[in-house]
Amino acid sequence: MKVITLSFLLTLTLLISPERSFSQAPDSTSASLTFGNALQFQLIGGVGLNYLGELNSSSYFRIGADLSLSHSNQSGSQSNSEVESYAPPSVNSDTIATNPDQTSNSYGITLSGLYVRKLAEYRNTILYLGAGPEVTYSWTKSSDDEPGTRTSGGVSASEGTDNESTNKTAGIGPVAVLGVGSKIIEQVSLTAEIGISALYEWNSSSSGYIYSLDQPSYQYTERSNSSSHITGWVISLANVRVGILIGL
Repeated sequence: MKVITLSFLLTLTLLISPERSFSQAPDSTSASLTFGNALQFQLIGGVGLNYLGELNSSSYFRIGADLSLSHSNQSGSQSNSEVESYAPPSVNSDTIATNPDQTSNSYGITLSGLYVRKLAEYRNTILYLGAGPEVTYSWTKSSDDEPGTRTSGGVSASEGTDNESTNKTAGIGPVAVLGVGSKIIEQVSLTAEIGISALYEWNSSSSGYIYSLDQPSYQYTERSNSSSHITGWVISLANVRVGILIGL
């Protein structure tokens, strides 16, 4: 993230250097960057879609949504041996064979409404600033199921653990973005922006754990559950986001 951020700041420095002063009057090339309404597709650093509506020649309103989805499932096999020695001499040896199955699912959505204004313009490039409210929600659920067999003294028993956790987070607060846009072809521009947000978040999490041992002579089960609720302000600097702006 540091490398990307430094590159972004270097680009801004080059754009506003004396040799490329934005105070110069726009020429025919820069004028072609003026557009009415537009769609902005965020493709790198996050996936999102924004709609820009023109208020005047230098300002717009932007409403958009960002989405995140992930799914993972991993399974395999694992074997452990435990050897215990005692005095007077005796040895107890256990072999544990498990088949772990790990699953994780998550999704998130962010809705925002920004006022966006062009700060400066030079040739094919514009510098813009946006600010407004943002609402976020994310949900994550993961499970780790490890059924197995414990062999001790030639006697086998079923043994397993089951872990499950859920996390939910909602947030609301102001966000600001600083970006640059550069024309590629008529009505199409490449954009790169960085943002900062200050969100008040509500976080709720819960987890459960089950351990079971089933031997011929007896059965044993252990269960535990926990939950937490946390609220507070979270200030974060977002990664640089790269996208495509298409005039309508």
